[in-house]
Amino acid sequence: MKIKSIFFWGLLWGIIYFATNNINLFAPHELPMLPFERNISMNEWWMFPYLSWVIYNVVFCLSIQKEAKKFTFLMTGLVLIHALVFIIYPVEYPRAYDINSLCSVNKFLLSCDNPQNCLPSFHVSSIFLTLLLAPYLGIVGKIRYLFIAWGIIIMLSVIFVKQHYLIDVLGSLLVTSFYFYLVVWRKNNR
Repeated sequence: MKIKSIFFWGLLWGIIYFATNNINLFAPHELPMLPFERNISMNEWWMFPYLSWVIYNVVFCLSIQKEAKKFTFLMTGLVLIHALVFIIYPVEYPRAYDINSLCSVNKFLLSCDNPQNCLPSFHVSSIFLTLLLAPYLGIVGKIRYLFIAWGIIIMLSVIFVKQHYLIDVLGSLLVTSFYFYLVVWRKNNR
């Protein structure tokens, strides 16, 4: 996939995401937290893997030159599913920390990214989709293990930067698994 294509698709997906993150048709809901979730404090160091999500996706796209069209079709479908859920049932994560106490980079980033669009987590869903698609798109061997390790760290980061509930992560895994089953696995395993 070429850099121009990555930029175009990333911009399109970003516009859809940020539109649903900033324009609500319905009031966002808060979900109940599990007891241990309340005890997880905001850890700014997890912001690095959280933000590396962008780099991860660029590197992944550069790794799948021959299958770029298939990937952009599948990721666009996932973005649209998320947008529909975010519009119909917006979920918001309560920020129980003072955003002004954070370093300026994190303060800026969190001021741009509202704590809604939580369920399902697009960070988790998009990473999980890349991990499920990797063998179908020709990503094998050591690079696949690199993507797995990096992807797991990114998926964990959403909890430690206090952007998502644990149920958001589980919901993302379920939505993406079902989407992958319907659109990819069933077609390739008939």
